[in-house]
Amino acid sequence: MSADLPRRSVRRFITAGLILPSLLLLSARGAPLGAQSESATATGPRRGLSGFIGYSLTNLAGGVSKGGAAAPILGLALERPIGARVSWRAELIAIGGAADLGRTGLFELPTKVSVAQWGIGAGARRYSGGSTFLGAGASVTSVSVCDVDTEGGPGFLGGQTEDCADFADIPLSKGSTVVAVNLSAGVRRGPFELEARVDQGLQASVQSAQGAMRLRTLGLVLHYRFGR
Repeated sequence: MSADLPRRSVRRFITAGLILPSLLLLSARGAPLGAQSESATATGPRRGLSGFIGYSLTNLAGGVSKGGAAAPILGLALERPIGARVSWRAELIAIGGAADLGRTGLFELPTKVSVAQWGIGAGARRYSGGSTFLGAGASVTSVSVCDVDTEGGPGFLGGQTEDCADFADIPLSKGSTVVAVNLSAGVRRGPFELEARVDQGLQASVQSAQGAMRLRTLGLVLHYRFGR
């Protein structure tokens, strides 16, 4: 029973990553325009701290990957204006990656590898009229978790989760430090921002017998700015 707990925890975390942005967006839509301060509706960069959470279609591209899967992204960001339209940002970030490994084992069961990466990032944004923005940056993260999930099977649990190093069918090993670059575009409304974001890892998140598997994500991220 304990082997199934990590997989259940990941599923709950992913579910929360879907529900929370929806609730926050509904709250933003219902807020009266008159209640927003001048600073909350002004265009251009703003000084402050924000939290963000999102959901990405991901792929640990290369190696033994046979396609992508879904994973969350979340963190905190600190923004400081450096001009009328430009700001710099520092991030504390947690980002997940996943890939389909196809069917493995004696019973040819669906199998997926997933990683969790934690680290820091920095970048810049340029704002335009209507509170839209474009951004670019880079991050340095550590691969803290690398798991393989096998679904179904004849066992009582109906599947299992094991460390990448313990998976016997395909030789896999966890990467160490990953530098990634990112591009983004989004729109701001009051304390909320909705951002489309692409992250591309430059080093391997997972090493496989057929080569490096690098993080590649495309997702929607919701930001909420604390304070004014």
